[in-house]
Amino acid sequence: MKHIQPVACLFFLLGFSIVAIPQEMRPAQPLTLQQAVERALANYPALQIQRYEIEQALGLKTTAGLLPNPVLSYYKENLNLSGQKGGEEIFSAGLPLDFLWNRWSQVNAANAQVEASNLALANVQRLVKFEVQKAFVECYFFAQSYEPWQKAAAVFRQAATAGKIRLTDGDISGYEQQRIALEQQRYQKAAGEAQVEFINSRRRLAFLLDPTQSEVQFEPASDFQTPATELNLEKLLAHALQNRPDLQAARAISRSKQAALSAAKWQRLPAASVSAGYKKQADDFKGAVIQV
Repeated sequence: MKHIQPVACLFFLLGFSIVAIPQEMRPAQPLTLQQAVERALANYPALQIQRYEIEQALGLKTTAGLLPNPVLSYYKENLNLSGQKGGEEIFSAGLPLDFLWNRWSQVNAANAQVEASNLALANVQRLVKFEVQKAFVECYFFAQSYEPWQKAAAVFRQAATAGKIRLTDGDISGYEQQRIALEQQRYQKAAGEAQVEFINSRRRLAFLLDPTQSEVQFEPASDFQTPATELNLEKLLAHALQNRPDLQAARAISRSKQAALSAAKWQRLPAASVSAGYKKQADDFKGAVIQV
């Protein structure tokens, strides 16, 4: 029994140490830039909100394109005067005429709104992709900077330990040992700051990948390339004005508002409808009827 308790304590301490390991120290999964962009585009809330707005715009487009339902009516009249009876019956079907000048303008406005919503989604995707790429590169270079500082701090930590031993043996002076200890503290401080920058950059990237799991551990892989490109201001401006999704979305929104304004102008016309049916009177007069 005396030997069992120390063994049990040893297993307890070992299990506790495994649980208490900081999450930053656990093994990190490799992550490529392409994987980071794909995860962000799949999970970022702003993209989901914009996709919902596209669904709303598509619903309005469907509603704007619907044809009006016909109106079926039945009218009956029973009259009586001194024993004489009279009256009539009318069956008719009517259809509003407003859609002839309102529908096409409403459909144009709805199409423009769908186009603007799709371009707005492309713009949000562009911004998210840019932020992920930026955060990924920063995280990668902070990781590359963190490792050399850790190695340098380890070297100076060993030098400081050796300096204490040599000071005891009388091989170096106290001044030299203090200088070694000071340098060890300086490198240790720099290594700690590099570690904090690396952890923070990794958390920023993790938040972009999935805001609900900002503590997921990964190791950015060096699979990206940064080729040097020739910069020409005029070409860059022309390309941006033609292809930037935010400018395209702004132009589409302008077209949508113009179409909505045109639809509102057509709605100033008075309501109109036409109906046709069959009429039969008590005196047996009967025939077709039409109303506009």
